Amino acid sequence: MKGKALFLLVLAGEFSVFAQTGGSTQIVAPNILPDTQSSSEFPLWAQDLRRGEIVAFGSFPFTIFVSTFTMDSIRYFQHNRNEKYAPWPFKGPGAIEMSREEREKTLLIAAAASVAIAAIDFTIVQVKRNKERKRIERQGNGGEVYIIRRPIVEDEPEEEASEEEAPEGEP
Repeated sequence: MKGKALFLLVLAGEFSVFAQTGGSTQIVAPNILPDTQSSSEFPLWAQDLRRGEIVAFGSFPFTIFVSTFTMDSIRYFQHNRNEKYAPWPFKGPGAIEMSREEREKTLLIAAAASVAIAAIDFTIVQVKRNKERKRIERQGNGGEVYIIRRPIVEDEPEEEASEEEAPEGEP
């Protein structure tokens, strides 16, 4: 029964919505996607903040992995390479887990590293924007472009050109 319901749900999503206007039937596709063409919906600082948030949260799983491995390695070397304190891929049965304080420290280090990565990304984007802005300023005023139309100057007068074009044998 669940399979039939799922099939009907998927099948219903495939059909277009019908609307009747003015006595004729038209097929109207529902517009469920936002307009991505206009970037003026949010100010630039809000877009930068959102990018920073995405970079920070996106890098967090990697930074937590690296900081956990680093903390495990530090513990391993602090305890004279005792096998019970080996880092994650080398842990065996009976390994001693991190204390609460060590886990909190690892979490804070990972969060700080994620924010640092987002700050570095923000700096790189700002440098690229400034370079592009300076390049546009160097090209000119960046505003109006003037196009000057000039007639083509011919090398020969029209009379001489018409004599050369006459077919041979005719005066």
